[in-house]
Formats: sequence, C-alpha cells, structure tokens
Amino acid sequence: MNSSFEYIYGPHSVLSCIKASKRKIYEIFIIKGNKNTKEIEALALKKKIQITYSDKNHLFSLLRTKNHQGVCARVSYLPELSLNNILDTTEKTYDFIVILDNIEDPRNFGAIVRSAFCLGADAVIIPEKRSSSPSPLVSKVSAGAIEYIDIVSVVNIAKALDELKKNGYWAAGLAAEGSINIGELDIAAPFCLVIGNEGSGIRKLVREKCDWLVNIPQGTLVSSLNASVAAGIGIYELVKKIKR
Repeated sequence: MNSSFEYIYGPHSVLSCIKASKRKIYEIFIIKGNKNTKEIEALALKKKIQITYSDKNHLFSLLRTKNHQGVCARVSYLPELSLNNILDTTEKTYDFIVILDNIEDPRNFGAIVRSAFCLGADAVIIPEKRSSSPSPLVSKVSAGAIEYIDIVSVVNIAKALDELKKNGYWAAGLAAEGSINIGELDIAAPFCLVIGNEGSGIRKLVREKCDWLVNIPQGTLVSSLNASVAAGIGIYELVKKIKR
C-alpha cells in the first residue's frame, strides 16, 4: 500500500471529506452522468480539486469494491489526535467522549462513529492495536461522519482513562450485567462512555477504571443488542443529560 494516500468512496464520504477540510484531496474520480455527485463537482471546482471522469471498471480497479455509488477520491490519511490534544486544548471543549475498548468490526466502528457525531459526542478514543481504525470502509459506513468528529488514538485504554479522570472526567462502562439502568444515571460533564468488544465486552482492567457499569434494559426474546446499536442508545441517553 502507498503510505501517502488512500481511496475513500461513496457520495457522503467524499462530500464530507471536501467540506471538513481535514485532509488533502489529490483527485476525485466520478462516473460521468452520476446524479449523486452534482454538489461534489461544484465544491471540487470551487476548491480547484482535480476531477477525473471515469467508468465503473476503473473505479473497481482502484477500490476492489462495487459499493462506490459512482464516486471515489484519492486522499491523504485521516489525522488522528493524541490524548494530549484533548486534555491540553483551549480551542474546543470535550464534554462527552466515547471510548471504544477493542471494537474490531469496521462496520460496527463506522456505525458507532456515525451515532457519536450525529448525537453530539465530541470525540472517539480508540486503542492503537487490536481494534478497528479509520479506513475507507469505516468512512463509507459512517456516511462521512468520521471526517468531522475527532478520532483519538492511544496506546492503552486503561491508562487513558486514568489520565482523563485526573482531569475531571467521569466514566461509565456499558455492559449487559451493569447494575445501573442507563436512563437513571445522573451525570455531569466532562464524561466518558466506554463501549466494549463485540464478543467479550469491556476488559477487566478497563472496567475497574469506570465509575459505573450501566445497562440498557431489554426484553427477553433476544440475548443482547449489537455493539453499534447498544452504543447508539447509550450515547443518546447520556449525551442528552450532558448537553440539555
């Protein structure tokens, strides 16, 4: 893989990338006559971004997927922040942070990022290893939301929680066996919600750093919620308490 760029695809991903202006866009490839790309073309022309009109075979040769909806872009990699960028900033307030403890499925990661951005979270923290990370697929699944929300990469989630708590953050872990109904938790900013791995949940050491373990009440017909669905509900329930 070339270390200087990647290809993102789909109208939402490409349009969000242009609007967010977080990374360099080298070239946009569009299947001519595509009705979904009028705004992309207009913005690209305004910003003097090169547009190449192509066909579906060429796009497939670049992407190795047919799920591009007629547009892709060659772009620099999405910048990831460090925890110090969050703790030391004076430019932005990070009242609500979502922490992903080894979410491995890029589709779950993308869906959680989309929920986090749309519902008002300020950043998403992920571990450097054994975790899904920003990618063209994640960008597509997130419908471009990953271009707007801050993604923070850390070496160790437990140590990151220690640092956050030293700086006044409270933390809740979302777990099926949590003893507190998430709707009944009374919280204040700044706050973190921890989402665990799709299969094994939140790791023991990370659990111990949480101030509470909270659950989403469920019926008995299905054993558990999908990780991204549970995350969306959890983010909604807690962000509205922080930002009401």
